[in-house]
Amino acid sequence: MTDEMAPDEIDAAIFRARMPAIAMLHTPNQTDPGTPGCWFGGEPTLPPAIPWPIYKHVYQPRPGVEVPMSFLAQINLEHLPEVLGLPPLPSRGTLFIFYDASLAPMAFGVKGDEPSPVMTGD
Repeated sequence: MTDEMAPDEIDAAIFRARMPAIAMLHTPNQTDPGTPGCWFGGEPTLPPAIPWPIYKHVYQPRPGVEVPMSFLAQINLEHLPEVLGLPPLPSRGTLFIFYDASLAPMAFGVKGDEPSPVMTGD
């Protein structure tokens, strides 16, 4: 008896796991044609009343140390399409996505100091 799946079993498992989604493609500049107000990296346009997010470490070796979170993406909800099968998203507002690079260094496709194609667009 083997634990390996046959190709048709793999195809069936992938088919069952598929879900509707919105694909976001990286462009080098915020001003490139595409969806206005949506981009990866760079600087967000945080409203003045929203401070830059800070992560306060609770685990060793740095408990209590506060670190500014890294900006990942900004998404203007007004320009997102409706996707059949996904719950409706708000039609206005902006999502600002941040993460703590010290806890999740692989979150943006980086291994050590070497950028991956995800990060460089190569």
